[in-house]
Amino acid sequence: MGTHAAIGIGLTLYACVMLAFASFWMRRTTRSADYMIGGRNFPFWVLTGTITAGCIGTGVIVGASGLAYQHGWAGSAYPIGLGLGTVLTGLGFAVMRRYKFITLSEEITAYYGGNRIVAEFSNISLFLSQLCWLTVQIMGAAAVLAAVTALPMHWCVVIAGLIAAGIAIPGGIKSVVYTDYIQAIFLLCGFAVLTHSALTHSGGLAGLRHAVPASYFSFFGEASYGQWKLAGLLVALILAVVADPGRRLTMYSARSEGGARGAMIVAGLIVMVFSIVIGIAGMYAFKLAPHLKDPDEALLWLVMNVLPAWLAALVVVSVASGIISCASWNAMTATTFFVRHIYPLVTGHLPQRPLLTMRLSRQWWVWQGMSWSARSRRPPSAASSRSSR
Repeated sequence: MGTHAAIGIGLTLYACVMLAFASFWMRRTTRSADYMIGGRNFPFWVLTGTITAGCIGTGVIVGASGLAYQHGWAGSAYPIGLGLGTVLTGLGFAVMRRYKFITLSEEITAYYGGNRIVAEFSNISLFLSQLCWLTVQIMGAAAVLAAVTALPMHWCVVIAGLIAAGIAIPGGIKSVVYTDYIQAIFLLCGFAVLTHSALTHSGGLAGLRHAVPASYFSFFGEASYGQWKLAGLLVALILAVVADPGRRLTMYSARSEGGARGAMIVAGLIVMVFSIVIGIAGMYAFKLAPHLKDPDEALLWLVMNVLPAWLAALVVVSVASGIISCASWNAMTATTFFVRHIYPLVTGHLPQRPLLTMRLSRQWWVWQGMSWSARSRRPPSAASSRSSR
């Protein structure tokens, strides 16, 4: 079986499984509160999976692996920053679970005594930010599909958008959270196999070290990337997680404050361990092909040109699951902001049929993300992908 055929079969099976789970939860979601916040009843183990998958999107898979290709262990700084930010958010803000917030802007407004200007600024800016990240994730997923299937980019945008919509729209946060848990398993298993293959064929870390510039193996690759750039990247990523409305929504939906805190801490630690995988993958690609024109293509080049067909399919499904997971969360968060804040701001009242409004609006946001992605002539650049989730 050829690589393209194996990848096509793998992606088809992945999409069918995810859509089946989403349909299962659609029949069990009948209240708007369940759709938005899951009845605040998600257990620790489920939240750990969804937070892990939500951390590993286009920025980590495309941007961080490209950074590792260029600067060695500096690529690991991206998931390290996200993981550390996730741990700190759990330690510092899981307490907000007790106040029954639904969106981050409600929490921010509470800090300022219910100030209307702060509230509306937070509502609009955070809502728009989620639409932008949704577009980036769809573009990232489409770029992966285009590279591994040879389909036209605009068709890949449609496929990526439809899968994200199929997961996020039917059952709301329940379908997103439980499919994320499955996607996290795909993600970690796929990259574990990739790492084993890379180390086996490189002679372990010692062999890989001799195959790349010495600066790649400095502390976080700072000798290659630069100390100040590395510090700035870490700080920016940590702050981005602390201010991420999707992660707050995850904590608000936890069964308990302790469960929210524990899930954030464990997921953050998993993502930090995953940083090793990203560094190895990027440097292994450099060892085999040191003259790629676009470093962000390093991981996909590795998949298509080096790995056996079955392993390539597993890694591509892992990559797709991570990116689609983030896209689903962006769509989920944008819809929650729309129904809770944007719709009342425009009309003066909450929607009379909130569940229908949420499903229709989420379909619209995904459609807009697909439209904006299709207008772009190329996938996200290194800069844009490294600043997304």
